[in-house]
Amino acid sequence: MSNNIQDFNRIVDFYSIEQLHTRLETLVLDICQEVKGKKESHNDQLRNDILAYIQENYQHYELSLESIALKFKLSVSYLSRFIKEQTGVTFTQYVQELRMENVKKQLKETQQPIKDIVVQVGYKDVANFTRKFKKIIGVTPGQYRKLNR
Repeated sequence: MSNNIQDFNRIVDFYSIEQLHTRLETLVLDICQEVKGKKESHNDQLRNDILAYIQENYQHYELSLESIALKFKLSVSYLSRFIKEQTGVTFTQYVQELRMENVKKQLKETQQPIKDIVVQVGYKDVANFTRKFKKIIGVTPGQYRKLNR
């Protein structure tokens, strides 16, 4: 913006209305670019912070749009739209994908009981999770473990 201040000072030194118009137009365009860049930078930082927070906390059953909106001082509707714009999926779908990937990883790499794995990633109802898992992955968690040994 300091460059724009120098441009602003030059505006008062003009010889014609056309010259004033041109200088003002250039200054306004530069300021708009600066604001756009700051907004994009802020959105990038906000996206990174929100997604990092979700990735660090998706295993908590209590994680919700409301709790995240409160933490980041955003409205729930804005946060919902923002997550969808940034990830291409809804908040619920995004959290579900993170949980499913973690379950699949643990099923492959550990001998932990399926019930324990499911609870660790943020689900309380194992039967409901098993139905979701089968619908998304095509097999039950037990079958997935056997297939990926």
